[in-house]
Amino acid sequence: MEADAELVEAVKAAKKDRNRKRATKKKGKYSFDDYSDSPTNFIPVGNGMKTGCSCPECGMGKLYISDPRRLLSFSGNAPLTAERHIKEVLRCNACQKEFTNSQKIDKWTNSANSTFALCKIMGMPFNRLFDLQMLYNIPVSEGTMWGQIELLWRDCCESVYQELYRLASNCSEYFVDDTGVQILEVTENNKNLPKSDRRKCNTSIICTKTEEEKNIALYISDNKHCGENFANLLDIRTNDNGKINLMGDGSSNNLSKLPSEKISKMNIFKCLAHARRKFYELLEFEPFYCMWFLKEIGQIYKNDEHCKIHNYDKNLRLRYHQDHSYVHIENIYRKVDELFTEKLVEPNSALGKAMKYWQRHKDGLTKFLSVGGMLLDNSPAEQGFKKIILQRKNSYFFKTKKSAAILSGLTSIIVTCQQNNINAYGYLNWLQEHWLHALKNPSNYLPWKYAEKIKESSGDPPALGVVA
Repeated sequence: MEADAELVEAVKAAKKDRNRKRATKKKGKYSFDDYSDSPTNFIPVGNGMKTGCSCPECGMGKLYISDPRRLLSFSGNAPLTAERHIKEVLRCNACQKEFTNSQKIDKWTNSANSTFALCKIMGMPFNRLFDLQMLYNIPVSEGTMWGQIELLWRDCCESVYQELYRLASNCSEYFVDDTGVQILEVTENNKNLPKSDRRKCNTSIICTKTEEEKNIALYISDNKHCGENFANLLDIRTNDNGKINLMGDGSSNNLSKLPSEKISKMNIFKCLAHARRKFYELLEFEPFYCMWFLKEIGQIYKNDEHCKIHNYDKNLRLRYHQDHSYVHIENIYRKVDELFTEKLVEPNSALGKAMKYWQRHKDGLTKFLSVGGMLLDNSPAEQGFKKIILQRKNSYFFKTKKSAAILSGLTSIIVTCQQNNINAYGYLNWLQEHWLHALKNPSNYLPWKYAEKIKESSGDPPALGVVA
C-alpha cells in the first residue's frame, strides 16, 4: 500500500511538473540561460572602478566581484534585411581602364537562404512573406524566394537528406503514418488516366532513431502510400540483424507493397491511442460502456507512466506490462466478446464497429505484451505531422512533384534538427558555408555533427560570443 501511495504521489508530481513547464512555455517566461545561443555583451562598471579599488561611497572598504546582473534585451527586424553598397569607380582618362575595390559583395547570404527555408517550413507561404517584407519596405518576390530555396536544396541539403534516408533504412524501430496532400501536377495528370489508375497524393512520415539515439524524421510527398514509401526505404537496407519494430494505425496503406518475406521479419504494433479514440469519440452517445473501456485503457497508460517515472529499461518495462497490463487487455476483450455474444451491442452500430476494430487488430494492439522497446502509440509520427499540416493549411498545395520533394526534404532536415535540440538556423548557415565538403561527405555534415564541427573550425561554441 505504501508503494502504491508513493507511486500515486510520484505520478502527481510528474504531471504537476509537466503542466508547470507547459504553462511556462505558453506564457513565454524564459530565463537568461534559455538564450544560450545569443551573443553576450559584458558591460563593466566603468568610472575607473575595478576589483581592489576603494569604495567611492564610504572610502573604507575594497571592491570585490559580486553576483552580476543578468539582463535581456530584444530587438526586432524584418525576416530579411537588405544593405545597399555603392562602389567607387576611378577611370583613367588616357587608357580608360576602371579601378574599384576588389571586395566581393554577395547578393544572397547564407542567412538569407536559411531564413527563406525556415519561414516556409514553419508555415509561412511565399506570398505572405512577400507581404510582410513589403511592410518593412524590403520587397523580395515569391519567385526569387523559391529560386534561393532550390539553390539551397541542390547545393547542400539534398545530399544530407539522402544520407539521413540511408541511415534511417538501417534502424530497428519505425513510426509511420500518412496524411493527404494536393500536388497540382499529379491532379492534372490524373484527368488523363482511367479512374482505376488515378493515384491520391499523400505525405508519408517515417520517424526512427539510430543506435546512437539520434532522432530522424523523414517526409515524403508524392502519389504513393506510406507502405510503398516504407518498402522503398527497406530496399536499400543493409542491416539484417534482428526484427524490425513497426508502429502504425489500422490503415492497410501502412503495409501496402511490402512483400511477405519483409513482413515476416517485422513486429507490427498498432497504435493504442487510435484504438482508444474509437471509444472516446462515442463517449457522449454510449457513456456507460465507453467509460468502462476508457478506464481499462487508462490503467495501461498509468502502468506505462510508472515505467517512465522509474526509468525502466525495455526488458523491465515489458515485464511490468506483462504483470500489470495483461489483466486489463483480457478484461477489454472479454467484455467485447460478452457484449457481442449476449447481443447487447449491434455489430454494425458505431460502438460495435469500435469493438470490431479491437478484434481485427488484436495482434498489433497487444504486441507490447510480448515485445519490448516500443511506445504504446504512434505519437512520434502524429506529432511530426504538425509541421506538414501547418504548411497545408497555409499553402494548400504543391505545384509540382519536384517542389513537393524539395520542401518535404527540407522539412525532414529542419524537423530532425528540432527533435535533436539543434539550432536549425545555425546548422543551415554552417552547411552552406561548407557546401562543397557536404556534397562529397554528407555523413560528416549531419545535424548532430553541427556543434562538433563548429568547435573544430572556430574554436568557439556555435553562435556564442562575448564582447568586452
